[in-house]
Amino acid sequence: MFNEFQNPRLAEALRRAYGEQLEISTFAPELAAHIILENDRFENRLLQGLRYWTTGNVIITASVGNVSRIQIHNPPSSGILVIVEGFVVRAAVGTDYVVTRDGALAGTPTANLATDTRIPPSAASRKVASLNRIDNSLPALSGEIMSRRTVVAGQDAIFNFLEGGPEQPLVLVPNTVCEVINNTQNSALTALGFGYERQARPEELVLT
Repeated sequence: MFNEFQNPRLAEALRRAYGEQLEISTFAPELAAHIILENDRFENRLLQGLRYWTTGNVIITASVGNVSRIQIHNPPSSGILVIVEGFVVRAAVGTDYVVTRDGALAGTPTANLATDTRIPPSAASRKVASLNRIDNSLPALSGEIMSRRTVVAGQDAIFNFLEGGPEQPLVLVPNTVCEVINNTQNSALTALGFGYERQARPEELVLT
């Protein structure tokens, strides 16, 4: 039987959230916490090492003959897992929007923004380790298509991977990307991405 007290990450969350001096070794194996830690109150998730983020509102200008895209990037050697929970796109024209994985790496990176103000500011902004990148230099989408929406002008194309399927959140290991693309050439893209990240153990990053 899984015992939350034996998981260092969750045991530390218990200590910090409830102020108890827990000695893990003193608990009998049949004892467990009376909360479901992974489903606990949102404000306690930072104590579990989960850092929620958003890209903020990002605008990618139109480019003749090319498509516009915003990319979520887990940097090389970051030591974290980045979970992309979705995108919201504001459609200026009726068009096709596509989410892909493992596409061509886009341009200059910008750190994603922490949604919890307990994360201290860095250079006047509260940032996390994951990045977003923008690009309008490719004539077509790249990477494997994971999701698609077609909308009319003025509507939001919402990719909410929290609803339980058929689409699922995208889990990015270090040096991987996913992105949302305006699949109509010579069209701007206004969008934001959201999700969370956490430190990864070495055994989580390599499946055997």
